[in-house]
Amino acid sequence: MRTVFSEFRKKPQAFTDKLKGLEGGAMANFLNAGGKESSLDAFGSKKPLELMKRFTEQILPKMEQTVEVQLLQDMYNKLEDERLKNELLAAYRRRRVNIANIRPPPEIYRPAKDIPPESFFYPLDIFVPAESVEDDCVGLFATFPEKLVPKYYKQGFPGSYADYQFKACKKLAIQCVKEGVLAINDLRRIQSDRPDQSEYEAVFADCKTPKDFMDVLNNEELFPRVFRDFANTFIDCLPPYRQDPFMDKVFANAFFFDSVTNVLVRQLSHPQLGPHLMKENSRKAIINQLLEHISKNVDKACNPTLIAEMFNYIGEVNFDLGKATGGKTQDKVALNFKKFTKKPRWLPKNMREFGNKKFSGFNSGMLVHGRTGAGKSALLLLTTMWAYRNNWVVLLVPDGHRLVDCRVEPEFQFQWHKKTGLFMQFDLARQLLESFREANAELLAQIPVNMKFFGKFDVAGVHESDPEPVPVTYDPERKLFSNDWEKDIDEDEKIDIREEQREFDITLSQLLPKPKNLLEIADIGINHKVLPIAAICEILEQLYNQEKFPLLVAVDGWSWFFRPTNWPSFRYENDKLLRGRIPPHHMALIRALMRFDGHKMKKGFKLCSSSHFSLHRHTFTPDQIDFGAGYAVELERLPPEIYQLFVNGIRQQRSWREDTNHHNINRVYMETQGNPGETMEYVFKYPRVIDHSYGKSKGIPK
Repeated sequence: MRTVFSEFRKKPQAFTDKLKGLEGGAMANFLNAGGKESSLDAFGSKKPLELMKRFTEQILPKMEQTVEVQLLQDMYNKLEDERLKNELLAAYRRRRVNIANIRPPPEIYRPAKDIPPESFFYPLDIFVPAESVEDDCVGLFATFPEKLVPKYYKQGFPGSYADYQFKACKKLAIQCVKEGVLAINDLRRIQSDRPDQSEYEAVFADCKTPKDFMDVLNNEELFPRVFRDFANTFIDCLPPYRQDPFMDKVFANAFFFDSVTNVLVRQLSHPQLGPHLMKENSRKAIINQLLEHISKNVDKACNPTLIAEMFNYIGEVNFDLGKATGGKTQDKVALNFKKFTKKPRWLPKNMREFGNKKFSGFNSGMLVHGRTGAGKSALLLLTTMWAYRNNWVVLLVPDGHRLVDCRVEPEFQFQWHKKTGLFMQFDLARQLLESFREANAELLAQIPVNMKFFGKFDVAGVHESDPEPVPVTYDPERKLFSNDWEKDIDEDEKIDIREEQREFDITLSQLLPKPKNLLEIADIGINHKVLPIAAICEILEQLYNQEKFPLLVAVDGWSWFFRPTNWPSFRYENDKLLRGRIPPHHMALIRALMRFDGHKMKKGFKLCSSSHFSLHRHTFTPDQIDFGAGYAVELERLPPEIYQLFVNGIRQQRSWREDTNHHNINRVYMETQGNPGETMEYVFKYPRVIDHSYGKSKGIPK
């Protein structure tokens, strides 16, 4: 800078001509800034400090920006990967916003309330429609049309962040954090079609060795499509095992299912198995043999979340290719699952490097966790905003805690179903079904009912092929069975119970024998007294097994489904852990939502978030519920550059009530540790006017 300034002082006219092309006419404005005094006089001995100040404020930033743009363009042209190009542009955008935010006010010793924000805060365009969120949108704010909020968020927003913001400015805009953008990328891949046999043959036509096959699979767009094709075939093979309690436990969640599917996808490189796995019928025969082997050889006391242990139980599987080819060949192929114990979930290189850290649930689901206020509910809200605007069917549970806490709305009572032993919350289920219908009515009317899956659920949401939902257990310490309470029921009470249970002897198919679409099922569930839970389960069963529209099941506060509820019942007084409280898996509505079963959706995703707002000094972690590795994403504090964008966004929405110079932003960042929830609480609950006189801050309550 000293060299440039010296050159300007010695030869002002030559230097002016050299920088004549500088954008915005900054040099001309600079030379004419002296008013009546000439520019040469300004460079004399009269006012050199003022001249230097004007030079650094007006000329030097333009020169730096010109050089930056040229370097950016050169680097952009050298890159071949489109994702890297987008990340480069996003990084430069964040840098420019950061520079705009940290630029000090022109008069630093004036009180902040007297300094107009526009003088140092640049209103940058950082808002993007929710349906247009892409890789380069990290830090930007996704917007949702205000007029559609009552339709799609009838029961409210997940968490409290959107409530603060929406009530303040009547605008729904959520910042796109990196984890949320990557989750949306996974949803975008689910929208793509599955490959057919001709595409398999074309894609792998030139592959000669196993390495060639793996190189082809090492494609972040092809691999998820192939994986979902194998997973859907796997889903079609599971119904015969639905009544088996052991197989139901093994495949209840996505962990083991996805690992086995991953191994099968990699066997496309197997010289003998590969050609048969490309054909759907042959693939189904191979998977049936694998399921039969699992049911016979895996220890019944196994833990399906421990994949290495499960693969050791499976061991070597001998496949009879005659069953896969209809007897055309008698070859037998052995596949040893033990060799995959160290790497059960292989992913393409780009998905490993650019996806969420240690996340492999791209085809099934994600659990978002982190400290209070980290943005878990905001991420879930962002994802539902994107899904709604891209024609996804969305089942949103905005507050899982409300389903387990009877203190919130005590007028919502529950009823006991003697046949299944479950407790039914009809009012809460009806509210959920009404909001679901309101948000998805147009899509539900276009989805025909598959009669193969219809009419299988009772009023408590139990499928006719499901194992017993509440089996009788024995407590060896107290020497009691879980149903010993029945001994204390007298004959009069038994008569009353039988009378109460009569209204539950009805199924949805009796009132609606041949529904045309899912909207009709939703309507009858809303209008009937005891069928809302059955309607929800029937609709989910249909949506899980269709591919016309993708499905997103989003549950905020999912972690509450693994703690005893606050709903009381004398039937659990003998359990010292429950102490008279109903366990969540014995509540019919919670039972329909608590499984991490996104793998059973033929075209869908399950997104869950933890919550512990009412638990003092408590943080939920996935290992507390024995959650499988590779499916949880932890949200941490916002990086400083993203936090600058966050402040920029809420300032433009007129939510930030303080000055936004870099001193104040850095102070709030230090106090909140980059936590957006604590920042919003600070802004809305404890607004202050900051006085920066003499470099000190004084909080003055409004």
